[in-house]
Amino acid sequence: MEMRTILLIGLGGLLVCGGGVMTLVAAFRQNVWWGLACFFLAPANLLFTILHWAEAKKGFFLSLAGVAVAGLGLATSPTLRTFAGQARGFGPAKLPATGFALEQAAPAPDLNAQIQAQRDRIEQLEARFAQDGEALVQQFKKLTEQRRALKKGDDPAVNAFNLEAADYQARNTARQQARQEIDALRAELDTLLEQRARRNPAKAITPGTKRVVMYSTASCPACKLAKSYFAKKGVPYEEHDVNGSPEARAEFQKLGGRGVPLILVGTERMEGFSSQRLDQLF
Repeated sequence: MEMRTILLIGLGGLLVCGGGVMTLVAAFRQNVWWGLACFFLAPANLLFTILHWAEAKKGFFLSLAGVAVAGLGLATSPTLRTFAGQARGFGPAKLPATGFALEQAAPAPDLNAQIQAQRDRIEQLEARFAQDGEALVQQFKKLTEQRRALKKGDDPAVNAFNLEAADYQARNTARQQARQEIDALRAELDTLLEQRARRNPAKAITPGTKRVVMYSTASCPACKLAKSYFAKKGVPYEEHDVNGSPEARAEFQKLGGRGVPLILVGTERMEGFSSQRLDQLF
């Protein structure tokens, strides 16, 4: 500990002791019982100071000055400040004897892992969304039958129908929210794909390098996703609607297509839509 700190703490202690002695003397002057009480009981000292302020104020202020001087000594000690800061988690970091401790930079996020996790999440939600849709269709049919079978005065049946209708409405609302969540996840996925393309420009798709043909239908959700993918990447493609063109359907059947979209990239083919698979094909 620094000499200055020791001197200030020592001086503060002397002042506190001096103030205590002055208060004790004033107490004995008042009467012996006050003196004995202040000598043996700390609360009596405080009580005497309050009740006999005129006699005790000099000793009180002297003790208060001693506390202030000792506190100043503690506050100006670099060693004690450093120790206190480290105890609170704000002190300077300890350095090894051989050099400086450099904070390691956080590793860059693995975009490929993030993209795959995002795709997996979307696929899970899409599957659940489709299942919920089928369940809602069946529930709606059940509600329709219940409504037709309702009779006036049949309160239990009416109450059961109302409960079922409320459940249907709640599930339908939840499904709409799930759709919004899926759309938001797809937007995040698009952002991640753009980030990966900027980091790896050599792997980005070069439009026109391979002939792209897609067999689709107007009502196919996966076909719409594929179109959005091509538009985003700037990939030119030929689209053939297998429902709108007999020639397109014949070509589709000749290729052994079982579902849409059927996408041809050069000599490679893919049924369904996967942006990851298309990245590989290009």
